[in-house]
Amino acid sequence: ALGRLSVRENLRLAAGRSHRGEIERVLGWFPELGGLLDRAAGELSGGERQRLALAVALVRRPRLLLVDELSFGLAPGVAPRLLELLHAIVAETSTGVLLVEQFAALALRVADRGYVLDRGRVALAASAAELAARPD
Repeated sequence: ALGRLSVRENLRLAAGRSHRGEIERVLGWFPELGGLLDRAAGELSGGERQRLALAVALVRRPRLLLVDELSFGLAPGVAPRLLELLHAIVAETSTGVLLVEQFAALALRVADRGYVLDRGRVALAASAAELAARPD
């Protein structure tokens, strides 16, 4: 999100002309943003910024969404709620998500599959349930 632009301007810029109608749909998923439409993105809290970033990405109806460290800088409890919301959006839209997250237990709650990287190489690949059952 561009910090000086308002939430509304960020969404309009992301939507472009061809996806303008998607803004209302995305605001339905992130109703908190509805009350912040005139606020500059740079003035938002960490959780609000993450919601705006997801809304900006989703407004163009991507087939694949890349999410890097969703939990970074968020207050405790915010990341799990955002992940559950993202999981529900994915189920509704059939959008694929590649989530990179250092808090594996958090990510595995909503993932189908997981991959553990060690120095840039895949060290372990399995279903999310199998990986969640392994304490190592």
